[in-house]
Amino acid sequence: DIPNMADERRYRESDEPVPGFRLDKFLGAGAFGEVWKAVSAGGVDVALKILYRIDRKAGRKAFRALQLVKNVNNPHLVPIQAFWLKDEHGNVLDDDVGPEFATEASSIDFPNDEKGDLRETLTPSNEATEIRETPSMSSRPAELIIAMGLADETLHDCMERHQAEGKIGIPLEELIGYMEGAGKGLDFLNVQHNIQHGDIKPQNMMINGGEGMVSDFDLAKNLGDARATSTKAFTIAYVPPEVYTTGTPTPTSDQYAFAISYCELRTGKLPYVAETVAAVVAAKSAGTLNLSELPKIERKVILKATSPDPSKRFRSCGDFVRALRGEPAHHWGWFLTRAAALLAILGVGIGIWWLPVWGQHSLQSIVERISAEPLEEHPTYVGLPKRDAIAESDH
Repeated sequence: DIPNMADERRYRESDEPVPGFRLDKFLGAGAFGEVWKAVSAGGVDVALKILYRIDRKAGRKAFRALQLVKNVNNPHLVPIQAFWLKDEHGNVLDDDVGPEFATEASSIDFPNDEKGDLRETLTPSNEATEIRETPSMSSRPAELIIAMGLADETLHDCMERHQAEGKIGIPLEELIGYMEGAGKGLDFLNVQHNIQHGDIKPQNMMINGGEGMVSDFDLAKNLGDARATSTKAFTIAYVPPEVYTTGTPTPTSDQYAFAISYCELRTGKLPYVAETVAAVVAAKSAGTLNLSELPKIERKVILKATSPDPSKRFRSCGDFVRALRGEPAHHWGWFLTRAAALLAILGVGIGIWWLPVWGQHSLQSIVERISAEPLEEHPTYVGLPKRDAIAESDH
């Protein structure tokens, strides 16, 4: 069973899980641990995420993901400021100490239809795992603590705030703005770094200073790393079908979850007839989402972004957002091809217009120049005998 971390809070306000970071406010708990607002030694507010049982699948996966994205910086990605490993005695371990991942869980237990939370990130069943200790390890890692930038609120919080005001979800123009920002962050990960976030949902998309951002990289995957192409942790409501059927994300997997998140944030509901695991899996596999709550103009866009065939989705999250706005897709290849064609057409047109003018001008210049020169001095002049010479030759 997935442990209920809300019942296992280890820290209280004013505690310092790591030196220089004092807990200020409890923000929430999930399957993997708890999240706090903390104050750093310099007085800067941060979000402090504490993951328990680092030797379990979730903790080990999070450690790998952090190693992958720790130096990836973008204005639309919530920055990771630092992370630490602690042993079972509460000691902070050296920077060069980390668990070596020896085994991979091979299956995941789906929650049953009555008790499952479709919005909760799932982890593999608790199989026997092993941590191989290196000679430099004096203690076994037991806790992972991550310091991240603190955003104003999540998109899920924003949706609930609007619902409390009597709206069904986040108003369209406001939501599109947030999605545009988060989409830029995802495209930076997906396209420029070949990394899939792996757990996109409203709770993992943030708002800070009015801009949309992406946070929580615990399940991030580098598609080019053969050791990291299989994932068995995901959130049922948002995960694309290729991940739970093959365990392998594709370059458009985040886009699928991004589109499902949009549906929920826009309408206040997940796009399924029934919110049970069986119904959700069937709808995803068949591509039969319930989009009746969306305007018709948006349904076609969502259907493309959530196609069961990853190759038929948009090329990027940015293209998905532009389609929602009714704008054309932006591809450098498309742009360069059409720019080259336009320049070629302009070149031909200018040539057709300029050639007669240039030719006439050049011919006139040649005539005027030749006329101005004494005929005898012209380099091409062969000449005829002069009159006197002809007369003399007659004699």
